[in-house]
Amino acid sequence: VNGCYEALSGGSTTEGFEDFTGGIAESFDLKQAPSNMFQIIKQALESGALLGCSIDITSAADSEAITYQKLVKGHAYSLTKATE
Repeated sequence: VNGCYEALSGGSTTEGFEDFTGGIAESFDLKQAPSNMFQIIKQALESGALLGCSIDITSAADSEAITYQKLVKGHAYSLTKATE
């Protein structure tokens, strides 16, 4: 347990979800995602699960870099809805 919100800064989304809920987190690398990943996401959202994602950084220069989709590398994002 991190002890406080401030201690979560820079930590992993997985650890944060576990610390806040006392539940168990599951992680997927989209480069090796199962073929039914969209269904897994939809079912998780429908069951009330917390979902988050981030883009890994590969170097210090990558930190805070903005992708062409306007997402910031290294930042955590919440998933609140999934549509095809």
